[in-house]
Amino acid sequence: MYHQITGLLTPGEADKLKNMGKPDAISSDFSNELLQKVAKRYQSMVDDQEFILSSPSYWRIETRPKGHEWHYDGCKLIEGEFEDNHMAWCQFGTTVLLSDPDEFTGGRIFFEIDGEPKEVKDHYLNGVCYTAGKLNNPMKHMVEPHEGKRTVLLMFFATKPVSQDQLKG
Repeated sequence: MYHQITGLLTPGEADKLKNMGKPDAISSDFSNELLQKVAKRYQSMVDDQEFILSSPSYWRIETRPKGHEWHYDGCKLIEGEFEDNHMAWCQFGTTVLLSDPDEFTGGRIFFEIDGEPKEVKDHYLNGVCYTAGKLNNPMKHMVEPHEGKRTVLLMFFATKPVSQDQLKG
């Protein structure tokens, strides 16, 4: 399942996030007030699990021109069965587009729904939160390659409790 959160950020907040840290660097420090605001809004979409706002959860500002091929975040599908991957701890993934769509071409995000690709519309300043773990109906998704300046805030959340088996992934 995935949910879209409209009005997650203002253009000014998106600009602040674009300038946080090094692009594509991973951070488990959620102490920034703006990051906490975003994480709290995503948490409000999930009633039955509590996000961990420290390692192994992390966030990153991403500017990846080659996009992402179809994948799951917290698992992989092998011969019809979900198995752990390197992010087995990840139960929820999130994304919010920080760049105005006029700044780039391509870069559309899709989720597989009932075997068909479904494009996420109105991604700019609006968050998307989706299930990612092998036991919570993980969402397969992809991002097209792009040209220009496309920047997103990605957050990947472990939830309480995290088993030692998940951390091995």
